[in-house]
Amino acid sequence: MADGGNRAISRGFANGGWPNWLLPVLYVSCRHLRNFAILADEEDKKDGKKAEKLEDAARYLNKMFTLCLSDRAPLEESRKRGTYYIVNLLFKTYFKVWDTSRTPRMTDVRKLTETAQRNNIV
Repeated sequence: MADGGNRAISRGFANGGWPNWLLPVLYVSCRHLRNFAILADEEDKKDGKKAEKLEDAARYLNKMFTLCLSDRAPLEESRKRGTYYIVNLLFKTYFKVWDTSRTPRMTDVRKLTETAQRNNIV
């Protein structure tokens, strides 16, 4: 689901070449990806196809959350502040994809944050 622009942004942050002041770019690209996935799923439903674009977007958002959370730079230069942006989008996406009684991906986010706390990353 992630297009070339989102892939380039994720590579820029993953390779450590992009500073933390570019986090709004990451957030906006993730937000647009989510919105486009919702629109694509609506079109797929109209055509009688299986709507799975938003699930793909959720996987991409989860990767970006992990990318921001695992940054080991000093706090002044860290991308950890980006986790707040991304987790907000993740929760919105998970509640849209799955009903609130069974959200399997929520446990992934919880496990990641607990692991980060145990390892003093957060």
